Amino acid sequence: MQTMQVRKQPEQLSGNRYRFGRDGEYEITIARTLEDRKRAWTMVYRSYLEKGYAKPDQDKLWYGMYDALPQTTTFIVTKDGNDLATVTTVFDSEVGLPADQLYQDELDILRMKGRRLCEVISLACEETDRRRGIDVLKHLFKVGLHMACKLVDATDFVITVNPHHASYYEKKLLFRRQGVERSYGKVNGAPAVLLILDLVTLSNAYMEHYGPMEGSIWHHFFEPKALSNTVWFLAESIAFDGRAELIHWFEVKKPEVLAALRQAHRPFDAIYELGTADGLACGE
Repeated sequence: MQTMQVRKQPEQLSGNRYRFGRDGEYEITIARTLEDRKRAWTMVYRSYLEKGYAKPDQDKLWYGMYDALPQTTTFIVTKDGNDLATVTTVFDSEVGLPADQLYQDELDILRMKGRRLCEVISLACEETDRRRGIDVLKHLFKVGLHMACKLVDATDFVITVNPHHASYYEKKLLFRRQGVERSYGKVNGAPAVLLILDLVTLSNAYMEHYGPMEGSIWHHFFEPKALSNTVWFLAESIAFDGRAELIHWFEVKKPEVLAALRQAHRPFDAIYELGTADGLACGE
């Protein structure tokens, strides 16, 4: 079957490249420049507009305050060189997480227990083949997951999804639901549920549910060699050389975002960085 052919193909990691698919036609990169991020924001806007989550926007981009934070990381999938999918990971800070807008009480309970949270946002995939689309999703979650737990030491993945899409996350990826269904104003009032994934116990949970055989969920995420290569890819791909350009964009397009961030108490040293980046953007 075609699906099995896709699953049996390991990701092809060479240097800092992450490719997958039967012929390595898919590639994941990390957005480093403003133009990279705008490519991702364009995909999300296009997807959300089609689903009725977004309102028409002159710039045709979907982004917000959390995209300006220094540890926010955006992944882009291309297929044969064409943009196909994207996801962004946001790490908890003094400004919280996007999900706090609906589920702050639930998330604060986790914080009080010493949990370190990372939220998955702005997920979009334009792969028309459903099974290949699921494979793309799994690879995006793989790099995001290991970015969170191996490089940043997060303990939990957080995501808000439409209830119609929650089943896959709960049954296949073993997310657990927290709180009740609510209406999310940010996406035109669409219904949302909060899902949490325990990253600390995840390897054992996947092993127990799926076993270690090639093609299993555990093998995809935690097979030692592939895991090591994924972390290597992440470590070599992350860079902050596009920060000044990004902050200048927000200064022009959404100055209220930077004003809000400056009033926060140094989220990941963001206040210092914002001031430095403003100087760079202004030629100082």
